[in-house]
Amino acid sequence: MVRCAWVEGHQGLERAARGGDPAGDETRGPAGLDVAGQYTRVSGYQRARTALKEGLDFTAVFAGADMVAVGALAALREAGLDVPGDVSLVGFAHVPFAADLAPALTTVRVPYEDLGRTAVRLALERESRLADGHVVLSTQLVIRKSVRSPT
Repeated sequence: MVRCAWVEGHQGLERAARGGDPAGDETRGPAGLDVAGQYTRVSGYQRARTALKEGLDFTAVFAGADMVAVGALAALREAGLDVPGDVSLVGFAHVPFAADLAPALTTVRVPYEDLGRTAVRLALERESRLADGHVVLSTQLVIRKSVRSPT
């Protein structure tokens, strides 16, 4: 069974995205695996170290940003854990250096150019739109070496 630690940034934004109350007081999700902080390498390192120190039981880490994943990777290695042998690691944003890490980081590619074009188009057409205003753009999972194959 995969138990994934979610290492994130702005707490309210993620809670709202999951349909929760953005003003909620909780800093951890189910089973204590939702570890909140900033979107930085240092924060990813500190939060992964804290999760390990607290003995949280997880087999994968999904970082809210690739920079957070870099910090988590450092903490996991420092603890003697193998990525992906012991813990799988996934980032978010598909920054250029993700492929150059060891192991190469599995990440979620966000179509930022499409997002920008769509935002401008929607802003220019806002008075003529009758729809609910929601637009869904797809992301892409870029699978590399930081995730263990399912057994």
